[in-house]
Amino acid sequence: MTVVVETGIGLEEANSYIDGAYLVGYFSAERIEKWEKLSQEAQDSLLVSATQFIDLSYRWIGIRKSIEQGLNWPRENAYYPDTETLIDGIPRAVRKATAETVALLLSGNAPASLFMVIQEAQVKREKLAVLETEYFEKKGAAEGETAYEILNLLLAGLYNEDLRKSCGIQTAEVIRS
Repeated sequence: MTVVVETGIGLEEANSYIDGAYLVGYFSAERIEKWEKLSQEAQDSLLVSATQFIDLSYRWIGIRKSIEQGLNWPRENAYYPDTETLIDGIPRAVRKATAETVALLLSGNAPASLFMVIQEAQVKREKLAVLETEYFEKKGAAEGETAYEILNLLLAGLYNEDLRKSCGIQTAEVIRS
């Protein structure tokens, strides 16, 4: 697999928002060491996977510049949050979020646990004979918050929060009367 980095013009063959050079400039020394130990094929795979995850997890503001472009960015009618400045190309936040996703993939906890919802008030056991419900202990995160909320924070304002695509396990609180 060859990585084709989106330049901001809407390349049809683009499959990544960043390349290895971006990561080396972004990562800490420890992460760079992990990154450089990987084969070129493994590095390319992580870059493409991270980009796909970012693209599939959010409903971005604006509209795609071209129907033929390989990725969801660049976009038209997209403005930087709280400004009237039109976004030209790929927002820095999208590149950073892609790098953070690569870091999560490098951590060894992903992809299975990527964006797993923190267990909070999830039913562990239910006994219907006398209606008994047992809940998991709170793990210190807000209800519905993902394990890797950093991506939501980095990308705030660039996606429609009401329309955000679901990622990972979803929960709903059931109120019994």
